[in-house]
Amino acid sequence: MRKTIIGTIIFVFVVSIGMLFAQDTVDGFRVQVFATAEKEKADNLKSELDDSFPGEVYVFFEEPNYKVRIGNCTDRDAAENLLLKIQELGFPTAWIVSTSIKIAIEQDTAPVEVVIETSVEEVIEDVIETANPLDGFAVGFNVGIPVKTGLYLEGHSGINYGLLIGTPYGLPLGPLNIGVGFEVLTYDFPDAAGGDGFTGMAYLGTLNIGLNDLPFLPENLPVQFSAQIGTGLFGGGFGTTIGGAIDIPLEKFNVNLPLAIKLYARGNAMNNAGADSNIEGKPTGWINAGMMVTYDVSTLF
Repeated sequence: MRKTIIGTIIFVFVVSIGMLFAQDTVDGFRVQVFATAEKEKADNLKSELDDSFPGEVYVFFEEPNYKVRIGNCTDRDAAENLLLKIQELGFPTAWIVSTSIKIAIEQDTAPVEVVIETSVEEVIEDVIETANPLDGFAVGFNVGIPVKTGLYLEGHSGINYGLLIGTPYGLPLGPLNIGVGFEVLTYDFPDAAGGDGFTGMAYLGTLNIGLNDLPFLPENLPVQFSAQIGTGLFGGGFGTTIGGAIDIPLEKFNVNLPLAIKLYARGNAMNNAGADSNIEGKPTGWINAGMMVTYDVSTLF
């Protein structure tokens, strides 16, 4: 009961603060021109693009990438016009994303006047030349402790371990930014199933959903709120995992390491516990809390 009350208070506080800061934002569109796991690259490109799009260039962190976006378009037509201008600058793969935008009196939907400068073109060339095909890929590990167990898993719970792969692939869905990843998870419940023990592995495809563009959250938060949905082979059959997390990029705190830390809680469920225990064919599950640490692969090459 005490944990429930504390959790409710924290939730109400976060929502209240978010609504306070979000009063000058509306649903709209921006154009994403670049994504990289290296903050310095994103910041350098932003500083150059600021000359042509003053006050319209933003860098956002959505694990594992820093994303450079331009514009505050309140309708799709304005975003399409902006996209054409940006593609003329040398970003043929730029694309429109739906997101929360800042509103200003002079902004409305008027097209942005673009001045093509040599410095911008030079930076674009530098970005292309230094682009790493592994930008956006990350590997890491997951350590979790079961805090609530389902049927047949009573008693001592072992630690969950996992390996992670994050990719730059994904898609925007309104204010939600969805990235695709993969995970291999091991679990061990040594006293489960009446003392027979219960161990196994899961092979999951995951959707990591960035939540920071939700309208009730302020922009440029020092951490990234996210949700995770995974599904795949889990135990002896089909399984899912659903949870939430707070992503803590160390670079935001002046720690010069290409790491991101995710503190999470999630529920795991399977429809078949597997043939290696006396609970074969039985559905079960558990809730665990833990930490994921990912490393930017592109920095190794």
